[in-house]
Amino acid sequence: MRFFAEYRWPLSLVVMISGALIYWGTQDEDKVWVSIDAVHYFPPNHRIDEFYVDRLAYGNSGFDGYADMGMCCVWLPRRWRPGMVVDVRWIVSDWTESPLDDKEHFDWEKVKLVGIYRAKVPVERYEEADDVFVHFFNGGKIRVAPGIRDFRDKKDIEKSITNAEANAIVGQKVSEAFTAKEEADILEERERWKERRRRWP
Repeated sequence: MRFFAEYRWPLSLVVMISGALIYWGTQDEDKVWVSIDAVHYFPPNHRIDEFYVDRLAYGNSGFDGYADMGMCCVWLPRRWRPGMVVDVRWIVSDWTESPLDDKEHFDWEKVKLVGIYRAKVPVERYEEADDVFVHFFNGGKIRVAPGIRDFRDKKDIEKSITNAEANAIVGQKVSEAFTAKEEADILEERERWKERRRRWP
């Protein structure tokens, strides 16, 4: 986690610049450019500190269960295709012992790590491409559902979440979001990007 705390913004910049280059340079009439975001269904004072899709950072999901900072964007096929799978990694924390005050002060030492998870997640079937929402449940469960923004139903919240969770897959709990080799690869990509930037006219 310390690695990504140090390099979060440079890595995010790599993601955004890469996305823009892809958008302008490799447009595909069979795909559309959509946003990607997160929704979670955890107990109070729990949140997603970081989540990654196919090794790219896409922000977090706050105490209210919705994304505080989503990052644009991904190419999504206009029509769902069999075998669509993404690699998702996420970090869950419990802030009960150190709640944020109105000035966003907190004691980091009291924030508890609930778990770091990763999973190969099937992209749920859709008729037309729409924004991609990653839904996180307790126990390392997850769904990736384009167009489905929230499973919560004001009439019967628990039942709606239970029904949605029934189709979720269970991720694997791991000791770190990325291996040392993966971290090295990401830093190498960052250096390649910096070198390409130097060569721009």
